[in-house]
Amino acid sequence: MLVMQRYVKLRRGDDSGAVLVTVVVVMLVGFVVATMVAASVLFTIQANAENTDVTQAFISAESGRDAAVKELAGTCDETDFTGSAPDFVSAIYLAEGAEPSSADGLPKGCPTEQTDYVVIRSTGTADGVSTTIESVYLWDRTFEQQAGGVLAYFAGGVTSTVSNYTGDLVVRSGNYTCNNDGTINGDLYVVEGNMSLSKDCTINGSAYVFGTAKSNSQSAKVTGLLKTGGDVEFTSNGNSQVGSPAVAPATGPGTGGIESSGNINLTGNSGAGRAYGIIRTNKAFSKSGNWTVSGTPEQGPTVTIPDFDPALSVVKKLTAWIDLDGSSLWNALPPSATNPPATNVCTMTAAQLTTLLSTASSDRTIIDYRLCTGFGNHVYVTINSVTVRRDVVFIFPATKRMDVSFSGNVVGSHQLVFIHEDGDRDDRLNGETKPTCKSTIGNDKIDIPNSASVTAKLMFYTPCGMTGNVRAAFTGQLYTNESSINFGNGASYTCAVMSWPDAFEKLGCKLKGEGEDVVLETVLVQRLGGLIYQSETQ
Repeated sequence: MLVMQRYVKLRRGDDSGAVLVTVVVVMLVGFVVATMVAASVLFTIQANAENTDVTQAFISAESGRDAAVKELAGTCDETDFTGSAPDFVSAIYLAEGAEPSSADGLPKGCPTEQTDYVVIRSTGTADGVSTTIESVYLWDRTFEQQAGGVLAYFAGGVTSTVSNYTGDLVVRSGNYTCNNDGTINGDLYVVEGNMSLSKDCTINGSAYVFGTAKSNSQSAKVTGLLKTGGDVEFTSNGNSQVGSPAVAPATGPGTGGIESSGNINLTGNSGAGRAYGIIRTNKAFSKSGNWTVSGTPEQGPTVTIPDFDPALSVVKKLTAWIDLDGSSLWNALPPSATNPPATNVCTMTAAQLTTLLSTASSDRTIIDYRLCTGFGNHVYVTINSVTVRRDVVFIFPATKRMDVSFSGNVVGSHQLVFIHEDGDRDDRLNGETKPTCKSTIGNDKIDIPNSASVTAKLMFYTPCGMTGNVRAAFTGQLYTNESSINFGNGASYTCAVMSWPDAFEKLGCKLKGEGEDVVLETVLVQRLGGLIYQSETQ
């Protein structure tokens, strides 16, 4: 009996030890868990602290960039900047030609007329952590007022297709050819080529021609001064005319005339050709057939021929191509709930577009098709009858064709600007930009039927050239590499001053004279353009 009791007591002692072991194990597990939780919390705190330092360093770097941007918006007297709280060091670098990827190898400085890109390198610091950002900007160079209208840039020449054009016409490269029945109500500048006029071609103004000037048909007229660097050959057929008679009560040989550094030959036995004003050449003058000359010709090597005024090189500079694309400073708002209709521009219907155009707003509106998919090779826009109550710019992607048509009366005093974005700002020719067409199917298209009445000012900008049919008059700007638009049904194109700061200041219509559309007295405007690229390193 005693033995059994002792055995039972021993068994009870063993149970007590097991409980103790269990308690110890539980305590150990709890300690491990608590240690892990504490380590995790400590790691999170440290990571958050490091992230805060990185974020603050980035903000400091942006502050340095903003300090440089502010300087570029002013007179730019400094190129290096430092700051504390936030701590940063930044500098301005310049690039010419191709777009840079960083400031490496670039000189510091303030932009000049030769600058194409500006790079701002800025390093921000916070609690020993540093972040460097490099921001690449366009450096925009435009004139306060530039010549617009119909300009031939690098297309090789211009063949007149406009039956009635009002504004100066500048042919920057190649020749000007008027096949028949074209009228320019303004001056013609052929900067590097020759001029050829055919049947019923009229210039109600002066013609300034680098090379030769010829009329090989009938009824050709230049009512102002015909000034050339080469020979002049005009036929009297169809009563051709150079210069204009004096208007009573004035007397004398009249105004305008011919002034040439080459030979002047007036020929033809039909019609009654008339040459008014001056006849001046430092080579030889000859007249035959049915020409009547009102003034006394001056000819020979002792005759002094005044320089072109303005110089043709100046004319070429004033009419340099303006690069316009999605990065230009359009300062416009996209359609939104407060700028109706509240819809995606990629799916906007013609009816919704009409609602947008007819809703009055003092804010300029941008309709940007560059991120849209599903259009194929074309982006079609149809403008129905509408009274335009806001300025709207349409941006078309560089790789697609801009196809714009008008199906009714588009009235009002606001501007509709259609921009097929230039495909490349880097190309250079003789130190200046040139249009770069990246459309896969060639020229853009515009159609205005004779049933449409368009009084709103229209601007069509394309580096690809423009084709289509215009059967009604329109006013505005046709700014294109070249134009093969068919102007029919007596359609006329009247150049008008247009402005969209900061993308372009003013596009005028005449190089000299009086009025707001004159662009000879111009001021070069340079400014920081859009941000192209930004990198971040630690």
